[in-house]
Amino acid sequence: MGGDGGFFLFQFFLSQFFSLPFFFTSVLFLPTFSFSVFFFIFFIFPPFFFFIFLLFHFSSLSFFVVVLISFFSLSFFISFFLSSVFSLFFLFHFSSLSFFHRFFFLYRFLYPFFFPPFFLCFFFFFFFIFLFFFFSFFSFFFFFIFLFLSFFSSFFFRISFIIFFLFYPIFLFLRCFVFSFSFVSSFAFLLL
Repeated sequence: MGGDGGFFLFQFFLSQFFSLPFFFTSVLFLPTFSFSVFFFIFFIFPPFFFFIFLLFHFSSLSFFVVVLISFFSLSFFISFFLSSVFSLFFLFHFSSLSFFHRFFFLYRFLYPFFFPPFFLCFFFFFFFIFLFFFFSFFSFFFFFIFLFLSFFSSFFFRISFIIFFLFYPIFLFLRCFVFSFSFVSSFAFLLL
């Protein structure tokens, strides 16, 4: 397990768990190139539109608020950019494999988790992924809705950033947890 790429796959899943469902579907079913382009557009372009949108509100915001908003927007952009780069690299790397080899590779990755104590780690890992996607889906959904409505009213503009700043620390906490979990689990995989 440790010498045939499973360790790298495990690290990739844990460190880039934001793109987990996209990776599973693209590795097994979808064409690699087209799905990678979709992933890149979906996660890279929104921050650019976000910066463009801020230009319309610079006159009504203080300098501190503008700097704070720009900082969080830039951190979002960097996070999405790194996730996309790693995803593109990994998806292109596996584009030459057949469906059977891809399925077998994922089976080799999931196999150790179905035996104690890996099953418990497997359960908590996907539990935190569920929490992350639950918070991220609803927060980003309402955030972009209010962001769109803020073109017509400054009230929705304030609500959108309240949602953004409220859920962003939750994203950071869950992401840091998965990073730390990956380091601890790495030693267990090296012992296999």
